[in-house]
Amino acid sequence: MSDAPTYIRSVAGETALRQGEVISALNLFQVTSDNLAEGNSHKIIPISTPYAIAMTPDCDLDWDYKAQFGTEEEKKRHEAKLVFHILFCEARDAQQAKSQLKQGQWNQISKNNHERYQYLEKAPPEIDANGSGVPALIIDFKRYFTIQNADVYAQLSQTAKRHCFLGSPYLQHLVTRFYYFQYRVCLQRDHSIE
Repeated sequence: MSDAPTYIRSVAGETALRQGEVISALNLFQVTSDNLAEGNSHKIIPISTPYAIAMTPDCDLDWDYKAQFGTEEEKKRHEAKLVFHILFCEARDAQQAKSQLKQGQWNQISKNNHERYQYLEKAPPEIDANGSGVPALIIDFKRYFTIQNADVYAQLSQTAKRHCFLGSPYLQHLVTRFYYFQYRVCLQRDHSIE
């Protein structure tokens, strides 16, 4: 069996995002509607994510990109395939997250044996499109969000940075675990033990 790369360097320039791509300095915006009854307007609060992982499937990201930025023929052909929002999971530096966890949790998470979290090893500078490397990351499957696709690409052209994306089978491992967690069934009570 060949040793498949964990990460693949992101492509420089304007190209579609990839599922499993690591992005830094991506901002999402929370809209609050406090005191609307009193005539106050909405407030927009920017929230910076140190790292985020794109979770929208590659085919949707590719078609969406062509519908927005492709040739006139591509825009017309892929117009119905716009996704409007891109799904991300927030990722945190594993060493910072470790200090906030119990030892037993850390052992499970670092071996990907905790259903709520995914541990990703660090990416060396030579794999990072920015040349700085990416620290080991922890993804919390409860901390996911979407951003409008046009806003994501606008941020990528200004402040957000593309680093690298997960190769196969690491991408499939992440995606399977994420959607398994989202698919779980909440029970009103645990089974009784006799």
